[in-house]
Amino acid sequence: MTTFVRPVQCRRPRGRRAPLRSEIAIPRQGDWCSMGSADLPLGMSPGSVREHNHNLLEILKEIRLKIQQTGLIQLDYSFYEAVMRKLRGIGLSAYTTLGDDFLEIFDALEQKAGALGLALTIRSDTFPLLWEMLYTGSSRGEVQVGKFWGFHHRIARFQLGASASDEEEIEADCDFLFCYDHRLSHWQQERDEVERLVSRYFQFHLLEDIFPGPVGIAPPNNLSDYFIDALASPELGLLHLACHCLPDPDQSGVLFSELAFSWQSSQIRVKLHELKAAQRDFGFSLQPLVFLNACKTMTNPEHLIHGDSFPGGFLRFGASGVIATACDTPDRFAAAFAAKFYENLCKDVGGRSPTVSEALRRTRQFFIEPPYYNPLGLAYGLYARNDLHIEWEPWEL
Repeated sequence: MTTFVRPVQCRRPRGRRAPLRSEIAIPRQGDWCSMGSADLPLGMSPGSVREHNHNLLEILKEIRLKIQQTGLIQLDYSFYEAVMRKLRGIGLSAYTTLGDDFLEIFDALEQKAGALGLALTIRSDTFPLLWEMLYTGSSRGEVQVGKFWGFHHRIARFQLGASASDEEEIEADCDFLFCYDHRLSHWQQERDEVERLVSRYFQFHLLEDIFPGPVGIAPPNNLSDYFIDALASPELGLLHLACHCLPDPDQSGVLFSELAFSWQSSQIRVKLHELKAAQRDFGFSLQPLVFLNACKTMTNPEHLIHGDSFPGGFLRFGASGVIATACDTPDRFAAAFAAKFYENLCKDVGGRSPTVSEALRRTRQFFIEPPYYNPLGLAYGLYARNDLHIEWEPWEL
């Protein structure tokens, strides 16, 4: 069988330590994978992928309901312990189901990587496993947070069918477009915190800044066209959508799924098929990072195998990376998670900004530690090259 990726190698830039870089590639037949120089059979069938994903999402749903019940993103420690045992169970089951050959090689990689972890890229458009849930520790004793992939490794998905950018850097000193749905209870808090964190490096804009429109006059019918036109701005470097993601009302697919957000007091609904159709005429100019901070912006993990999803749509539109969610996310947590993510992304580490995958990992880790004890960050996934980062001058913390 042909090897799909280069051998695993450890690239350590001069002057600072770096995680061990590794790739897992799964071709279209889906029953084999390539890890480094080895081709391995996969023990996990498509049905098992769906079942493990579903069980993870059911556990995350428990957390969402608890947050809605208490109004707090801090979880009670006894509830946290019970949830973590459930996560360990499903994560360990998923990991062992991948097969003994896979486990042997990956356990050796983890041991070699040590505390720095792996910069792990998953290359596949046929195997939509929610990799962040995988657990590599023991089924006995106290749950070790660092044994979950999502809390220890820098994970990025690079879909084989997507035409994602080859660029590793997003330039600073460009535009940051923040879109919101005014019906969200915490959108203003999210906007204020994000603007405070990023305005040192980016020109912060709301959609109204780009298309102000006459106040008091009825908006045009084609607001979705206004939004798609805004995406083609030559200065757009980051796009953040604090919005709703609405499923296809017929539940027959994903092409009529919608991102719903506001322009002044009016609502914009952008269907996935409209975003795909616009690729015929234009796309992003600066290949920005897109953060889809809404419920189920993956649309559905299983739909990723068909190539139609909002992450895939934005990647094909020319984004260098997309952050998306796997389940419903409470407004309060989504706003706090976004603010912490941009805080981590803006930190100087060893003379360079962290990669997007590392900033995302740190954000997950932040919320699972005291006082939050909240593992809901496992719902956020990155679709990008694993070395994607923002290029700016270091600043003092």
